[in-house]
Amino acid sequence: AQAQQTPEQVEAALAESRARAAALAGEKSRLGEELAQIRETLSVNALLLQSRENERLTLVDRIGDLETRLSLAQARLNSRQEELSQLLGGLQRLGRIPPEAILSEAKSLNDVTRAATIMGNAVPALQNALIPLRREITSVRELRQLIDNRRVQLTALSEQLQTQDAELASLLADRAQRLEATAADHQAEAKRVEDLAARAASLQ
Repeated sequence: AQAQQTPEQVEAALAESRARAAALAGEKSRLGEELAQIRETLSVNALLLQSRENERLTLVDRIGDLETRLSLAQARLNSRQEELSQLLGGLQRLGRIPPEAILSEAKSLNDVTRAATIMGNAVPALQNALIPLRREITSVRELRQLIDNRRVQLTALSEQLQTQDAELASLLADRAQRLEATAADHQAEAKRVEDLAARAASLQ
C-alpha cells in the first residue's frame, strides 16, 4: 500500500507524523518538569519532617525540664504551707490560753508574749513568701501547656506531610511510567518521520 502512495500523500503523512512527534516531545518535556517538581517537593518535605521531628524532641526535653521545675516548686510550696499551718496552729493555741492561766504563770508571761509576737510577725512574711512560689507554679504550668500544644501541632503537621508524601510518591510513579511510555512513543514517531522524509525525498 505504501508503494502506491503519491508524493502528496507521503508529504501529508510526513506532516502529520511531524505534528505527532512535536506533540509527544512537548508532553515528554511537560512530564519531565512535573517529575522534577514532585521530586523537589518530596525533598523539601523530607527536610520539613526532619526539622519538625527535631523540634518535637526538643519540646519533649523542655517538658521534662518543666516537670522537674514544677515538682520542685510544688515541694517548696507544700513545705512553706506546712510551716504556715504550724504557725497558725501555734497562734490559735496561744489564743485559747485563758488570761488567768497566763497571770498565774507571771514569770513566763514575757515568753508567751514574745512567742506570740514572733509568730504573728512570721505569718505575714511567710504568706508573702508563698506568693512568688504560687506564681512560679502557675507560670510553669502555663508554659508546659503551651509547649504541649505546640508538640501536638507538630505531630499533626508531620502526619499531614507524611500523607502528602504518600500521595506524591504515587503521583511520581504514575508520571514516571507515563514519561517512559511517552518517550517510547516519541522515539517511534521520530523514526517514522525519518522514514517518511526519506520516502518523500526518493519520490521527488
